[in-house]
This record gives sequence, structure tokens and C-alpha cells, in this order.
Amino acid sequence: MTEPAPRERNWDAYAAVIASLIGLLALVVSGYTAYLQRQQVRAQVWPRLEIANSNLNLKQFVGNQGLGPAKIVGVRVLVDGKPVKRWLEVMHRFEFTGNEGFAFSTLNGSVLPPGEVSEVFIAADSETSRAMFTEFLSEKKHKFSMSVCYCSVLDDCWLAMSDAPKLADRNVPIDRCPIPESEQFEN
Repeated sequence: MTEPAPRERNWDAYAAVIASLIGLLALVVSGYTAYLQRQQVRAQVWPRLEIANSNLNLKQFVGNQGLGPAKIVGVRVLVDGKPVKRWLEVMHRFEFTGNEGFAFSTLNGSVLPPGEVSEVFIAADSETSRAMFTEFLSEKKHKFSMSVCYCSVLDDCWLAMSDAPKLADRNVPIDRCPIPESEQFEN
């Protein structure tokens, strides 16, 4: 019996397998690098809205404390848990005539740059207006709340709520704005 001839090693096949593995590793590293870059860009354009009141200046405002602009896609204002459409309706629910002297601004559909504040409800410089706004802030007769849906330039979206029980829950990530069209605040 003759012994079989030793198999020849095909170095080209080994080199092809090694090159394929290196190419696959480069593809994985490239994908991971792209993922990290996306995360970094998301952090650089991240908006964060805060809804707050000022007892000193007698105003309600929405401020962007984030790093990127906030595209406001929906606003809901509730008085005693019921949606209202306009600031004048808020005044009537609080049993004011609307002649007490207030300034309002529109928030829905706007873009709030980083570091900017939009004063949405401001008392006028009159005793009647200050007294009414103090009552408004105290919420003794009626409960007021505001929710704002907003998105980053990368279409990551959040819901900011003025009445969340914990500060950490005042901004929650969302896939789409949960405020129905019928409850959208118009001004």
C-alpha cells in the first residue's frame, strides 16, 4: 500500500478567508462608528422644554433649556381637566371677563431656539391683572395645566407637562404627539 500524498495547502484560500474576516470586522467597526456619531449628533441638537410660572413677574412661560431648537407640534391647555382652545376661554373658566389686562402669545406651531423663553401668559401692570394672575397661579378655584409636544431637528419627540407629579416625569419621550386635533390649543 502506498501512502497518500500530503495535501497541499492552498495559501490563496487562507488569504481570502482572512481578508473576508478583516472586511467584516471593518464593516462592524464602521457601523458602530456611525451609530456613535448619530448619538453624538442627537445629543448636540437635543431640546428640553420646561413649562413654568413666575410668582415674581406674574407670568407663565415655556423655556428651551436644551442644546437644539424645539419644533412645537402640539399644545394642550386644560382647566379643571377639560381642554380649552384659546386664552380668552381660560379667562372665562377662571371667571374673569378678559378685560383685566393680560398679554398672550402663540406657542403652537412655533420653533423655540435653545436658551430662549416664550412668555405665553403675562399679567399687565395693573392691580386687577396682578390680583387675577395671583389667583390663577394659586389654583384655589380651578386647576390649570399645559402639555407641549415638541421635536428635535432629527424628529426625536417629547411631551412636556406642567402638571407631572415628579420633576423627572415632566418630559417624556414619545413616538407621536398624543394630543388629539380636537384638543389642540389654538393660541
